[in-house]
Amino acid sequence: MKRLSCIFLCLALFALVSIGGEAYSAAFTSEGTIFFLVHPGGPLKLEITLTRGTPDYRGNPILKTSPNALFSIFNQDEKLLAMEYWRPAPGEKEKKYTFEYPEATKGIWQIRNAFAQNCNLSIRLKTTPELKYGVLFPRCRILSQDAHTIRNSFFIVPPPTTPLNLKQPTPNDPQKTEQRLHIAVRGRQTECRTSTGEKITDCDIYEIAGAMPDLPCNAMIELPFGAQERQHYTGMPSARIRDGKKQTLLTLQADSSAVLTLKEQEVYQLLVDNAKEGYLAIDGFPVIFCPDAETAKAIGGSMVKANDGRHFHHLFQVKMHEWIKSLSKEELEIQPVPLEKFKKEWLKDSRSRDLLQLFAYAPHLFKAMDTNPGSLTFGTSPLNLGDMTLLYTLDKPYNPYYGNKALMKRVFLYYFRKWLCLSESGAFHDDPSHPAYCGGMEWSGWEGMVFCADYMTLAMMAPIADKELLALWEEALRLPAHRFWSQRLNCENQSLHWPLKLYALNMASGNPLYKKMAQDYLADIANPALSRSMKTGYLLEAYGLDGTYIGISASLLAFAARFSGDDAALPVLRRMYELLCHTVVREPDGSMAAANGFGHRTLGSWLSPQYGAGVSLVDDRLEAAAVMSRRKAAVPLTEAELDRYAKVQVPDNIEEWCKVAGKNLTHYAMCTWPPIWFNSILPMGDKIQNARLPVEKASDFEKNFNDEFYARRKPGYYAFIYTGNYSWRWHYLETLTAPLTTSTKITNGEVFSSGSSEPWLPMQGLNIFWTPSFGIFASAHNWSIYSQNLLRVEREGKLVDFPACNSAIQHIDKDNVTLEHKSRFLNLNLKRQMEMREGGIRVCLSVGKATEIKPVTLIEQIPFQVKEDMTFSACKDVQQLKLPAEGVTLLKISRDNGSAIILRFSKPVSVRLGYTSRATFNDAKLRIRALEIAFSKDFAGNGAEDFSYEMTGVR
Repeated sequence: MKRLSCIFLCLALFALVSIGGEAYSAAFTSEGTIFFLVHPGGPLKLEITLTRGTPDYRGNPILKTSPNALFSIFNQDEKLLAMEYWRPAPGEKEKKYTFEYPEATKGIWQIRNAFAQNCNLSIRLKTTPELKYGVLFPRCRILSQDAHTIRNSFFIVPPPTTPLNLKQPTPNDPQKTEQRLHIAVRGRQTECRTSTGEKITDCDIYEIAGAMPDLPCNAMIELPFGAQERQHYTGMPSARIRDGKKQTLLTLQADSSAVLTLKEQEVYQLLVDNAKEGYLAIDGFPVIFCPDAETAKAIGGSMVKANDGRHFHHLFQVKMHEWIKSLSKEELEIQPVPLEKFKKEWLKDSRSRDLLQLFAYAPHLFKAMDTNPGSLTFGTSPLNLGDMTLLYTLDKPYNPYYGNKALMKRVFLYYFRKWLCLSESGAFHDDPSHPAYCGGMEWSGWEGMVFCADYMTLAMMAPIADKELLALWEEALRLPAHRFWSQRLNCENQSLHWPLKLYALNMASGNPLYKKMAQDYLADIANPALSRSMKTGYLLEAYGLDGTYIGISASLLAFAARFSGDDAALPVLRRMYELLCHTVVREPDGSMAAANGFGHRTLGSWLSPQYGAGVSLVDDRLEAAAVMSRRKAAVPLTEAELDRYAKVQVPDNIEEWCKVAGKNLTHYAMCTWPPIWFNSILPMGDKIQNARLPVEKASDFEKNFNDEFYARRKPGYYAFIYTGNYSWRWHYLETLTAPLTTSTKITNGEVFSSGSSEPWLPMQGLNIFWTPSFGIFASAHNWSIYSQNLLRVEREGKLVDFPACNSAIQHIDKDNVTLEHKSRFLNLNLKRQMEMREGGIRVCLSVGKATEIKPVTLIEQIPFQVKEDMTFSACKDVQQLKLPAEGVTLLKISRDNGSAIILRFSKPVSVRLGYTSRATFNDAKLRIRALEIAFSKDFAGNGAEDFSYEMTGVR
């Protein structure tokens, strides 16, 4: 097993140092760099200098991390020799490291480096003797400084890898030997100015938060509210690619991209002009830039060839592949053990109940796995086999599979196959034909989250599994972690898997540096100074807060804390749980109700967070988790239950069973939220008793959450208001031309929203009005325009205008909240002032238009939660009317327990009940209906229309 480059090394490696272009010597500033050193053998000295430039950030990223760098040194056999982590102390600008290897073996040595995003760090490499090296930029922008360094470089096209589910090419059955290169050149074509005209920056428009990028990478610049962008070309880099005959294959001007098909093992040249501006983005296969063609040939694309002719990016992959090929069907055989054999042990363990199903269906897992070494699907299964880890590692009296060698090999076989696809960059996909969630410039959330189980399994197997196989797998798992561990993606659930993985690497390897990295990362997440969202109190989800998606982030953090036994994640969880508990109130019957008019992405509230938000994992530590936790005391297993599961039989046609029942049973195997963790496996204390919501803990408080949310509790009521405007430049706003999205329909007078990623939009306004005796009344939801608190404009009975939520400006003083909007189409000036009085809220509305318009009707809309015992009674002077009603000055909403909500209007109005709404991801009984108050039927502009009303509670 030798690298392809060894062929060239045998010729005359010493001579290669002086042939061709000069060796690179500049400092590299991009966030990921891998150096491939062509070493002829003999003494080797490495000097690595890390430098911090200006203390600020590149741009103004939404999510920031403290500056840090992590680099690792590997010898020619890809053995890890050194690993250094630098987190600069205040005022520290530089760190130098020196490594000396008196008898360094000839071959290709590697130095892998990663920086925290946007942190103005650089790395400079010096070698003695001076060696030529190639540079790979793994999954990151190639910044202008580095594009200038490689402006005249060469790269070789490596042979493609061959997945194990494909036959290896033969002379009689050749496969394509072409590779596809995806290259993008971006310039500075956008000038940004504040709303008052002051210049902010010149930049690439895709670097601005809220723009839809052509490559899946993070925004670097968050513009202040109201900023403007205009085309202003200030930097125009270009790129050319030439073949070995110096013929130009592609000329690419700035702000464009292309996919180019190149020949395997050919050397090509990249020429970059005007590299002082903009950046490059390249993927498709590992592109290792070299100062000359000879160096590119010597490195050979950093590929390794297995004995059967397959090519891999890493030496550990060849070893995994050869181990897989060495397995026989017999050594993977497992004899299932009947549950009855350990009946006494099962019944004796009070926490065994949630594990019973796993053991009952263990024979199904064994049979569903392909254990035929001659099969192209050897080691795979139509099921998620992750739970084999639990069968192998659970040291329980009733577990006959604990430490079983055949099961151990099955686990390694199942996971090793996946890691044969790891690219040179430390990521899993460099294929431009898969642009969504994989490919491009960042390790995406889906791509990263699906591998949590791998790291958890490594940590759990470490105490008992084969040490050589564990070491081999650790080589694989540390590469993505070393490259991407400090990334913060704008949907934080897509990056908050890193603490769990770092803790797992610490547990498996014993290296305390991984624990330190996890703690530092979590400290950054918890630091309000590093993200506006955490200053408010939540983890970001695509530029805003979402009541359900945030549950994924929280679950990952809660599990990391419980799995590792380290508390570094608890400050983050405490802060976000406490904010979201302010969106929930207690009904008179003891149940809970919640609003999510602020939610931007999914249709559920904090009552239905995804993955359970991890609250059951930390409900013995945090009261805000305990109040939402549904964890119950362990229920001992009964003999009847055991007998029922003992009768489970593997069907003869296991394939058919796998298609439906099997997938349902194993889909979430080894995920972070199933009850097996907090009921059966991980040590847990008793849930905090008598935990209370904020609305229950105090009868009088006022909280302003960073001008995004406002909560006011008075003895008689509770009001919760969304005041933020995090997504004012969100690209989805540009498509909002109607009140209903394609996944929202009106049928028989009811609005139903079904699309989890197509809600209406967050709308500033009243989300909750609640009294202790009535319960929740006003309850805003992001399901559609008809479930939000806003001012609607109709003409001849048809909706013609509504507020533009991205125009909102808020002013919050003590007991006063003012919101200003521009309407979407008529450009009306909308002002909403809410005064928190002792008995309730006084709302003052003002609608203005300087010019004349065709008359319209102005409607104040209050969404309320439908309750079966509600009665509406309108008053016109002393006359009692049913809705709809005209000339109403007072409206009373009563319940059977004698409580009521009273609305008093400043002038006679028309009142009616509008659409009833419901949505997926909520209790099927939950209905929100619009209370519509028409206070002007002929507004025609040329001035303003004012109106006010009071909302109070009656016991």
